[in-house]
Amino acid sequence: MNQFLPRPTSFFCGNNEAFFFTCSTHDGNTSFQIPQSLLAEIEGELGAIDELYGPESLDSIKKITARILRLPPERVKLTHSVYYHRLAEWNTEIPIDDSILGNEDLARLDAELDPTHKTFELYQYLKKHRHFAVKVVDRAIVSFCFDNSNGTLSVETVPDFRNQGLSKKCLAKVTKAICDSKSYPKISFPTDIENVAARKVAESVGFQKNGEGLWVRVSLKLEELRAVLPEGDIKLVT
Repeated sequence: MNQFLPRPTSFFCGNNEAFFFTCSTHDGNTSFQIPQSLLAEIEGELGAIDELYGPESLDSIKKITARILRLPPERVKLTHSVYYHRLAEWNTEIPIDDSILGNEDLARLDAELDPTHKTFELYQYLKKHRHFAVKVVDRAIVSFCFDNSNGTLSVETVPDFRNQGLSKKCLAKVTKAICDSKSYPKISFPTDIENVAARKVAESVGFQKNGEGLWVRVSLKLEELRAVLPEGDIKLVT
């Protein structure tokens, strides 16, 4: 069953990239979140898609997006994501590494991080969030996790420090902080379905697969986006 949800779902996120529309599936039901002004134009085409993640479906979605935004197809990218959820109840068997620093360690981070290093700007961004965790090596952030202020977590480790368990440690730290604070009833962790390492990290911290989704991303400047969509259809994310 397909369900179309008209709402402001276009995002301008910087780096000349915008999220155009999203769709997800849970328990066999598919929901598309589509800008109101484009609902009538693409509902019929998307509604005819039987197999959401099949090659023909993905190609159709790319072509629809490119045509509506008057873009060449190569400026449209699809991300097939898998969503992991867990209840905000902490499993005490998962250890917390004291070398992973978070919101309660701001004074220490201010002293340890190199303000001239490129990751210091990342630190300023992380501090704006309710929960975050970082691993610092040689006065720079090499791994981090943060809560997007809605119970959805993001994790990243720089390439030279991967396969050392740092992503798991940062994810565990933020997950426990959320559980302790009871900030949200559930915690979510989305990742690319082909990112096996990230999926294993999520499962190791108690997350379970809950569904799948597509993100349609276009290379589009803000002024280009405003030229083809009404302002009410654009949700700006900084």
